[in-house]
Amino acid sequence: MLVIGVDEAGYGPLLGPLLVAGSAFRVPEPEAGQLPDADAVGVRIRRAFAGRSRGPARLLVDDSKKVYRNRGLEGLEGPLLAMLAATDCAWPDVLDDFLVGVGVDPGDRRARRWYAGAPPRFPLRTEEPELLDEVAAFRKRLVAEGVECVGLAADVVPEDRLNALFDVSGNKADTLFDLSASILEGLASAARPGETVLAVMDRQGGRRYYLGPLQRRFPDGFPWTLAESATSSRYRIDRGGRSWFVEFRVGGDAEAPQVGLASMLAKYLREVYMLLWNDWFATICPDVRATAGYTQDGRRWLAESRAAREAAGITDAEICRTR
Repeated sequence: MLVIGVDEAGYGPLLGPLLVAGSAFRVPEPEAGQLPDADAVGVRIRRAFAGRSRGPARLLVDDSKKVYRNRGLEGLEGPLLAMLAATDCAWPDVLDDFLVGVGVDPGDRRARRWYAGAPPRFPLRTEEPELLDEVAAFRKRLVAEGVECVGLAADVVPEDRLNALFDVSGNKADTLFDLSASILEGLASAARPGETVLAVMDRQGGRRYYLGPLQRRFPDGFPWTLAESATSSRYRIDRGGRSWFVEFRVGGDAEAPQVGLASMLAKYLREVYMLLWNDWFATICPDVRATAGYTQDGRRWLAESRAAREAAGITDAEICRTR
């Protein structure tokens, strides 16, 4: 069974990219007549990362905001690098290596000058020798738990592309759904003939009912509703000779490690891109304090950087979201 988690980072800010990301694992198929159990699968994936000991987990997978708050960028970076290593990706010596490993075209960032630079070092916090023993132990735990790492995927959506998508969809919610569905569909392409796909996605904003968007996105699969409640909305889609079970869950990034890892990838890349952003803009307005891009501070940054940006020919329309 192919197990997928999808989440986002940067949905609310005024400045900077939106990140949508996903993770994929393979576990044994459910027994005949049994429906896939996302919680049972999540336990196996979490144990594969963290182990069964009571000490602090080196490879902690959880809600990215919690991990970042408690462990910083290193806490996000370690599990992501371990996941890539378990899929036999080469160690990323530069940012573009990492981007290729998660399915992002590095040329897209180089096409926008405020993202075109390079971090002072990459990976940002982790040296390869520091992680070698943990990766070896992680590989053994994967085998013990019957879990295979399939891959990570991300979509870095810069401001101009995001605004264009808003114009097409007419609202933020449909834009986020379509981007998330693209990540889901891309990862699901790794499914083997007849293999079940079990996907969990963090519930998006205030949306509770997803049958309509799923029918619009996957008309060939005739999606139907399994259950809808205040905390979870579950659907089934039969397409391409496979059964897809798709759940939208409140707090999915904390409850389902496949979603947590997707959340961590999205948050990590959002932080990396904002580092590039602030480093580049510091070259034209060095006296303006860096920003994380959220609305109130983003407005402060826009006002303080206006004169320097006008001199450089950079308008608000190029770097601000319209929604």
